[in-house]
Amino acid sequence: MLHFQDKSFLWGIVRVSSDLCVALQRPLSWEFTDQLYRKLTIGALPNDVLLYIFNFHVHLPQPHYPFSTLSGASLDAWHTLIHVCRRWRHVVLGSPCSLGLRLHCTNRTPVRTMLDIWPACPIIVFCHRSPGFPLHGVRNIIAALKCRDRVCEIRFWGVQKSLLKRFAVLNVSFPELKSVQLSLADDEYPPALLPDSFLGGFAPRLRSLDLYGISFPVPQKLLLSTTDLVALRLEDIPDSGHISPEEMVSCLSGLTKLEQVALGFRSTGTFPDRKYTRQHPPLLSRTVLPALTSLRFRGDHNYLEALISRIGIPPLEDLDITFFFFVPESNASVLLLHEFINRIEAFEAPHCADITIDNRSVQVTISRLEGMVNRGMVNVGVLCNSADLQFSHLVHFCKLSLLPLSTLEHLHLRGSFPRAWYYSDLFVPETLRWSEVFLPFMSVKDLHVSKGLALAVSDALKRSAAERVLPVLQNIFFKLPGSRPSGALLQANTQLAVKRRLSGRPVSVHY
Repeated sequence: MLHFQDKSFLWGIVRVSSDLCVALQRPLSWEFTDQLYRKLTIGALPNDVLLYIFNFHVHLPQPHYPFSTLSGASLDAWHTLIHVCRRWRHVVLGSPCSLGLRLHCTNRTPVRTMLDIWPACPIIVFCHRSPGFPLHGVRNIIAALKCRDRVCEIRFWGVQKSLLKRFAVLNVSFPELKSVQLSLADDEYPPALLPDSFLGGFAPRLRSLDLYGISFPVPQKLLLSTTDLVALRLEDIPDSGHISPEEMVSCLSGLTKLEQVALGFRSTGTFPDRKYTRQHPPLLSRTVLPALTSLRFRGDHNYLEALISRIGIPPLEDLDITFFFFVPESNASVLLLHEFINRIEAFEAPHCADITIDNRSVQVTISRLEGMVNRGMVNVGVLCNSADLQFSHLVHFCKLSLLPLSTLEHLHLRGSFPRAWYYSDLFVPETLRWSEVFLPFMSVKDLHVSKGLALAVSDALKRSAAERVLPVLQNIFFKLPGSRPSGALLQANTQLAVKRRLSGRPVSVHY
């Protein structure tokens, strides 16, 4: 028999909610009367209190992943409860809706047996293939999909194209389906193409659609039925799955409840010769997405420009953009991107900025203060393997696309320049251009610099000490883990401190 002998545990349960306190009032009174030695057993709790406690066990918080779903262990947590005793089994199986019970059917579980012994709960179909190994248990997956009136979620991760084709051509609808996640194995070529008959062209309760590495020829028939769609993520789109900006906006136009959109192309070589029509439609004719709060994009900046020119600026809280390159062709292009980025909610009161340079990309991240309501974030990066272009992209973006950020007080510079820069004529002129990078950050008080950028930044600030660069800067923190500052860095910082003090804008240097 189970006993509650630890009173601290009892009070922990009592503090869960006021409703639970009321429910436990009568049995707890038995423990704290003059019957000091009487033990309170869990059998004294009424069924509704047990059900309330079981909910905490079944719905434990889960970590966030790119494919955000409950783990298999969490989905099967109720199995532990029903094996404790007959009463618990009765409580759990008698309230499948209250506990949100799901049958977790995978390619490694005996699906036919599960369907026979468990109640008719909604079904989650999950199939995962480890790289380099064949896929087993396809019959289990097919058996689960045949219960189409109960399937609420489908997840195929890293599967072979043959299985994906068998699923795609079923040409049947799943009326209770709420989430679909399809990911093709990396070694599958050519990529799979979803037909217009995908999901029978009808998924009225679908709320989330994730496709990774799969061609998606914009099946209007399906998206017209998904009026409750909240998240649409089409990523690693191969060459054969091109969706024009016009087609994309047409698809999104009817999805008024959409909160998250991710659109990403596979590589820098995708559609290099394709020209996009970037005329700006009148404001009244632009598509409005009133619920959109998160946008992620990876691809050509001309594509993004053509896309955002056709939609009204939504109330975004998070924006994550990765360009294959960033060279706007006109002032109109610069103004459009400038307007779009600076109207993101994170820019209402930005607190911190991070600039990261590595061998493959340069990124700028701007965020609001931790703890703020609806804390937002903007991340813009440019993929570039060419060292001489990385800094040019950074300068171009900061100088042309960002407003002066009047509330931003902390700036972090991370990464390092390629070693070859220090032995070429390129290093000196690029350090001079840091002043252009710093233009939007006029209110920065604390500058944090990593070891790999320390000398370049110190030299740039020393050279521009007489100019209005970072005019309210108070502290510079050089992050040099495990090492002491070099002689060159100490000399540059001494000269920097002297020049800033003479200009009436003193700064403290910390190591």
